[in-house]
Formats: sequence, C-alpha cells, structure tokens
Amino acid sequence: MPERYISLEEYAKQNGVSVNCVKRKHKKHPIGGIELDEQTKTYRVLKGTRYPYDLRLLSKQPTTFKSLLTILDALNHSRYIDAMMMKISEDSFQAMMSELLEKNLIKKNNSGNTFGTNGYDITLEGGRELQKGKDQKIETISAVIGNIVGMGKMMQGA
Repeated sequence: MPERYISLEEYAKQNGVSVNCVKRKHKKHPIGGIELDEQTKTYRVLKGTRYPYDLRLLSKQPTTFKSLLTILDALNHSRYIDAMMMKISEDSFQAMMSELLEKNLIKKNNSGNTFGTNGYDITLEGGRELQKGKDQKIETISAVIGNIVGMGKMMQGA
C-alpha cells in the first residue's frame, strides 16, 4: 500500500515555501492536511494537500463571479481554498464546484484528498478561461452563475 503522507520538507519544496513558513501557518491548512504530533513535535502532511490560496485577491464581500474566478485561479496555481476561507456556505461552495466541473473548467484528480479544492485540478478549458479578457470571462461565468441560481431556486421550492 502506498504511503499516504509526505515529509514536511518535500511539501515545502513542492510549494516553493520554506519549512518554517509551513510550520508557522500549519493551522491555516485544511483539517487533516497537516497534523502536528504534540508528543513528538513532528508534522505529517497528507499527500495531495495544497498550500492555502492568498485570499487578499478576493474582496471583503465576494460576488459569485469573483468567487468562481478565485476558485479557478487557486487551482491554476495549485493552491488550496475552501468555503470557510471564502466566507461562504459549504452548500454554495459545493454548488460552485459542481457547476465548474459540469462546464469542464475543472476535473477531479486521484489525490485521495477531498478537503476543499484538493480533489480537483483545473482543465485546459479552465486555464483558457482565466486568460480571456474581462468581457469574455463575464459571459462564460454568467452562464455558470445562472445554473447555480437556478439550482438554488429549485432547492427552495422543494
């Protein structure tokens, strides 16, 4: 059976950060992603765990449009993001992930780590979407938003 954990040093190297930076910020990682054994003072990193995304790029009051682009950008940079970090409900986050998946902007990966965005990768189509101009992005993302709003109305009527 393959090893489920990688060393802290390997994780830091994969993400282009120092080991000390990971140690300082280990509580910002998803639950179960990085664990500190209090007795031995050693860290365990679950394979597939990504370094947290810098949310300073997202305004204080996110719109669905900005949230969808933020998810795509985080995946494009192989970073982790979840509903709590974005300050949205888990249901809204999952609806966004489902729509991005359905529109082929993201795909599931085989990391086995299902926390937040760890279980997904951006597709070539998703990467192209990030490269588009603002007007073209609005057109594509608006189609995704329409589906999310429609799903919400259906769920309220049920």
